Amino acid sequence: MPLIYKSEKSLFAILAVISLLVWIPSFIFLLPYLILLGLIYLFAQSAFISWIRGTAVAVGPGQYPELHAAYEECGRKLGMNKLPAFYIMNAEGFLNALATRFLRRHYVVVYSAVLDALQDHPESIKFYIGHELAHVKCNHLGWSALFVLPATFLPLIGPAYRRAQEYTCDLHGAACCIDEASLQHAIGVLAVGATRWKTLNRDAYLEQAGDTGGFWMSFHELTASYPWLVKRMQHALAAFRGEHVRFPSRHPLAWFLAAFIPNGAGGATGSILVLAVIVGILAAVALPAYLQYTQTVDALNRAGFGGDAYYQNDNTDEKDADRVYDYDEDPAYEYDDQGATEEGATEGAAAEEKPNFEDYEAILRDAVEATSN
Repeated sequence: MPLIYKSEKSLFAILAVISLLVWIPSFIFLLPYLILLGLIYLFAQSAFISWIRGTAVAVGPGQYPELHAAYEECGRKLGMNKLPAFYIMNAEGFLNALATRFLRRHYVVVYSAVLDALQDHPESIKFYIGHELAHVKCNHLGWSALFVLPATFLPLIGPAYRRAQEYTCDLHGAACCIDEASLQHAIGVLAVGATRWKTLNRDAYLEQAGDTGGFWMSFHELTASYPWLVKRMQHALAAFRGEHVRFPSRHPLAWFLAAFIPNGAGGATGSILVLAVIVGILAAVALPAYLQYTQTVDALNRAGFGGDAYYQNDNTDEKDADRVYDYDEDPAYEYDDQGATEEGATEGAAAEEKPNFEDYEAILRDAVEATSN
């Protein structure tokens, strides 16, 4: 069974080239800031490692010897001569494990809740051990990871490289398992919890992978550093059998929108960025149309065809919704205290005859031409 995911090396090569183009000018112009960031990371990571060493339990021949033996067995299966320090940490029921590095020393930590959940199935714990050892073996935490760091923030390719790393580590975890059941149990704990995994219907769960090709699931996976867990189980089981798995194609629109989301900005932040992109696209489409509309109205007003210049809506009588001539605006009509004069009324009645705009498009065209000349 191959232990490296099919696209991880090619993605690394692309990221390395891009990162090289970033590092060269950075060392020239940003060296003081890079040194400052390095110092900040040094102190922050030293605090985390110190907390692990001072709080978690180091596993060894004299401390949980069965677990230590399983750890060494996984190391031999993966061809690792020197193993990282191994710890068990209480994470308040959180189900996970991690691998990390400080200076030149690596650490593997398994959360106690995972061990409790799989107490009756210790073979499944080897999946977690193998997965985390793979991060160390494949140099996911070494200098090469630091070198390609700038390019990993790019949309699409950055998250794709992270997901490829997770698939690679799953393959290493599967290689440490003795059968499909132990592999299924290990991932089932992550899916449904510390006790419900025992009654998980694997086939029904794997059918959910067919839903991952929809727009929303495609978009949120393309912007995430981890594949959907159901796909991870499907991929690991197929690899254990020596089979090839084919996932549903992702939605084309999801690819387009994900191209605007930098790696690390998924979730709610990514949704806000997508909203900004959509608003920008709508503005780019609507603004020219609105400007054209205002220019047309302005052209009509200049040509003497503005509606408000001739008519106003009389809302004083709800039963009569017809538009009437505004006598107040025309000095040709005289008014007395009793209302309009007979002459004014006669001429007003004649003025109520509205112009006939049967060919509005022709008038509009003439108005535009008149203002453009």
